[in-house]
Amino acid sequence: MVAVEASGAARGDQLLANLPDDVRLAIFAQTDLRSAARAGVASYAFHGFFLEARAAPRVVARFLMSASDASPGNVLRRIYDPTHLLQTDEDHYQLAIELEQLGVRLVPPARQMVVQPPRWLDAAAKRGHTRVLELGLDRGSPPAHAARALCLATEHGHPAAVRMLLERGPPADIRSLLASACHAEGDAAGVVVALLESRTGAEGSHWGGLQLAGRSELVQRVLSTGVFADSPERRRPVVAWCLGQHDGPACCLQWAVGQGDEATACEALAAGVGDISALGSLLERGVAGGSVAVVGQLLEAGIVRSGAQLDAAVLKACGLADAATAAQMVALLFSAGADSGHAVLGSVDSKVAALSAAARHGGVTVLHQVLENINDWPLDTLVDAALSAAKITSWPVVECLLPFMQRQPGLSPDADLLNAAAAGGVGAVPLPALLQAAACARVSPGAKVVAVALAVRRNFAARVDALMALAGWVGLMDRFIADGPNTPMRAWLRQVLIDACAVGGGGGATDAGRVLMRHLAGVDNTSGTSAMHVVLTRLCGDGDDEASVRRVLELLGGAWQHMPQSCRMHATWTVLNRLQHRECAACLPATRIAIKGRAAPSAAKRAARSRLALFKCNTAKPTLLQPAWA
Repeated sequence: MVAVEASGAARGDQLLANLPDDVRLAIFAQTDLRSAARAGVASYAFHGFFLEARAAPRVVARFLMSASDASPGNVLRRIYDPTHLLQTDEDHYQLAIELEQLGVRLVPPARQMVVQPPRWLDAAAKRGHTRVLELGLDRGSPPAHAARALCLATEHGHPAAVRMLLERGPPADIRSLLASACHAEGDAAGVVVALLESRTGAEGSHWGGLQLAGRSELVQRVLSTGVFADSPERRRPVVAWCLGQHDGPACCLQWAVGQGDEATACEALAAGVGDISALGSLLERGVAGGSVAVVGQLLEAGIVRSGAQLDAAVLKACGLADAATAAQMVALLFSAGADSGHAVLGSVDSKVAALSAAARHGGVTVLHQVLENINDWPLDTLVDAALSAAKITSWPVVECLLPFMQRQPGLSPDADLLNAAAAGGVGAVPLPALLQAAACARVSPGAKVVAVALAVRRNFAARVDALMALAGWVGLMDRFIADGPNTPMRAWLRQVLIDACAVGGGGGATDAGRVLMRHLAGVDNTSGTSAMHVVLTRLCGDGDDEASVRRVLELLGGAWQHMPQSCRMHATWTVLNRLQHRECAACLPATRIAIKGRAAPSAAKRAARSRLALFKCNTAKPTLLQPAWA
């Protein structure tokens, strides 16, 4: 049985092979995929010939025309139908020619033209089939359809098709096409180059019709977006093309400097950018980019033309976020100034701006470099920088400025006070000299606050005590901590008071902090605006847990012995009033009496306040603990 079937299949293959080509093609054209599969079971030759025929444009054309719904519109839509095996541009071009010979009009007359382009034209643009697109243009495809095909060819990255459509199609919006090309799926670089080279009228190419600023902006936009942003390999052809154009090296250099691309910057400088000193703003831009190597290349190429240019670059370097890069950049710029003979930071304004930028960003290394490279620093500038750094508790910056302020004694009361307050231990400034500097009428209130803060930070308790004993200093510090500007310095001093009241001297408590707390706790102010009262109130609002309440009561307990009687009563009432509605508060008779008796208190109620117990957070069974300081 098997032998009979095999012999029958062999005879069928032989008959198929002996048929004329036209007859065989007609059979193949009339055979669908399902019939071919059934026939292939009996004849391997038929199956092979069928697949071969599906890849022949002539057979595919007859197959499309023989379909039951073979209207002109359906036939055109099936030029790129997946049922046949045509792949290349040439195959589809031959298919279109065969259909045209069979009477199909590829482009309908204008009166029958629909708004939507034929699918075959869109498919050809997506695949980059240039010959098929040319055939559509030759047969009268309208400008709108050609413009749509150009957009599709651009989005799918087909440079050859884009070039042909730009040459033969209607005028195009190159800028919008460039934006699409930056996100193209295929050869994005080739499409970008094709668009840049496209002719836009009498002025020549699109690139040639732009000025230097427009070309630079174009390069920036292309190389910094889409597929080129993070892929040096994909933007390489675009860069290479630009380097060969007029103004191209300068445009590439501007982009490379902003991006910190050392390789592209080197290539652009080697290609020749003309008078590089005319691109003076590039130096500041390169510093902002953060590439020391690129800035070094610009300096070697002779970009520096004035001290003001170096001043702007130094200011930009002082503000860099990375301290190490900022330090390297500042050192490089000062070295370039020395080599070129241009004075760096020659004006007072530039000195102030550079010092402020370095102090504000906390770069001690950068700040020290700036200070060491300039010999004639105005003392007022140094003092202002120190006070500004102290406001944001940038203590390393203040410590860096103090030695330079000490080089000019007797010229600034504020500088003398800060130096005297910070100079303790071995070689300390004597206390009389400190008091003399503090008593000067020209000392600013801000310098007084910073002087106390410096003495507290260095734990010079004797100096804090001496300063706070001066007339008006307690009130000044009290007002600053209670009602001063909301700065990190104010928050830091408040924390010093909290730490100074810690039980057992734990936390960050220091002797100098306790001295400051002792002076401020004695302020007889029951209006609710004293420093200790403000800190106490702030702690009362921090939280409901036991740790928060403990911190409140530790502060009250630590300052208790230094408070006048009226301040004790007021502070006690503040604590009770703030905590009475919390779950951790114990609503016991003594508590109620103390809270309700705030108006016209009797002697008994005063005594109850002064003997008030600490709260313990115990939701199961609220209790009172008698404090040692009550």
